[in-house]
Amino acid sequence: MGATLLLDKKSIYIDFLDSKHKKYRNKVTKFPVEDGSPITDDIINENPVINIKGIVSASPITFLSSLAPYSIDITSSLKKGEVVTHKYTSPQDAEKILVDFWESRKTVTLAINNEQKVHNAAIADLDIKSDSETGDSLFVELKLEIIKKVVSKTTTVPDNIADQKTKDDNSKKADLGHVAAKPVEKGTFEYQLGTKAISFTKGLF
Repeated sequence: MGATLLLDKKSIYIDFLDSKHKKYRNKVTKFPVEDGSPITDDIINENPVINIKGIVSASPITFLSSLAPYSIDITSSLKKGEVVTHKYTSPQDAEKILVDFWESRKTVTLAINNEQKVHNAAIADLDIKSDSETGDSLFVELKLEIIKKVVSKTTTVPDNIADQKTKDDNSKKADLGHVAAKPVEKGTFEYQLGTKAISFTKGLF
């Protein structure tokens, strides 16, 4: 069983997948939940994690059933009678590509044989081993976190629509100051103060 990691136009093939481990976790509140409240509000789904261990061999043995990760049009090629050539990643190239993937901080796509592809996988941990014990091969351990993506939408508010409160606050306020006195009959003067009219008879002051 093999696995392929894809990013943009680059890909790396792990021709022998030793193990694959999926982990699903929830972050659960440590505090009491009020009776009648929805408990789901206090349980948060964390990113699913996939741990894989594999070997990039210098001389991989590949069977026809494991060619799918390399060739996108393998089925069409076989129907047409074309020769299907096996492509693999050398250990030297594999190390460089893996480090490039990790350094780019971009999400990758994971394909494992005929399983459904896993998209939006971020490389959380990368462990590469190459020594006298591994020989010409490259031992790889990967921890991938599957990031959830959401689609956001924006909208435009027409210019002729404004908040009513804003309109009220910005409206022109009436002048509540004094206005000129207006003479009235029988020597009485009237002053307009605010919204109340005050009158007095001439000669009192």
